[in-house]
Amino acid sequence: MNRKKVISIPALDFTIILAMIRAFADPTAADRLVAINFIAGQVILFTLVSSPRHDIALYIDVALVFVLGAFIATTGVLKLLHILFCNYSGLAR
Repeated sequence: MNRKKVISIPALDFTIILAMIRAFADPTAADRLVAINFIAGQVILFTLVSSPRHDIALYIDVALVFVLGAFIATTGVLKLLHILFCNYSGLAR
């Protein structure tokens, strides 16, 4: 097994755990959204690193679908936060 793959998977796990701590500890919604986006990126990297390890090219397609899903979810959450905070502060369109 390649040494880079052996080192990269525990490093990805460690960064995901740190991002989860940040997502639960940060007080603002924007900080939590950044942490969740970082976790999504790490999961995508984990999937791409696992693809050659298991010799399955389908993982790359799964990673692309996950990227699209993460983008749509982030856009939806940002739209929701914009609507909530603008209506709350009286800045509605």
